[in-house]
Amino acid sequence: QAGKPIGVVPPEALSAEHLMRRLLVPRDGTETSARAVAVALARLIVVEVELVVLHVFTGDTLPRFLDRPTRDLRMWGDEFVARHLPKARRIELRTGSVAAGIGQVCEEEPVDLVVLSWSQHTWPSRAPVIAEVLSHSTVPVLLLPVDGLET
Repeated sequence: QAGKPIGVVPPEALSAEHLMRRLLVPRDGTETSARAVAVALARLIVVEVELVVLHVFTGDTLPRFLDRPTRDLRMWGDEFVARHLPKARRIELRTGSVAAGIGQVCEEEPVDLVVLSWSQHTWPSRAPVIAEVLSHSTVPVLLLPVDGLET
């Protein structure tokens, strides 16, 4: 129930000289969490970092029709970043499980920190993602409480 960000660092990720330069920021597209993350990151980031947005399409959110998939998804991604985290350098798009998508990106490239917004509720659609990421991540995770950061 903390109203402040909480960092969870797996033992294998501990290093005295580890700098947080590439942050993976999964976004679900909701205004509430996008606003909370933007406010929190503006307060917490004091050096130049690379923000990588991740959006995972599920069966419910996958676009039903794409005229030209590569072009349309690139345009969709650019608009998504502009709307939800304009300081991000790029967006990664995946399909399937959100937690699995986070794990894939962390395996494919050097991610220093995963930044997740958290409603602090145990709703079935939210808590499993947090629990799975925390139980499998080898990368530090920063949990940003949505209610505690909206101002």
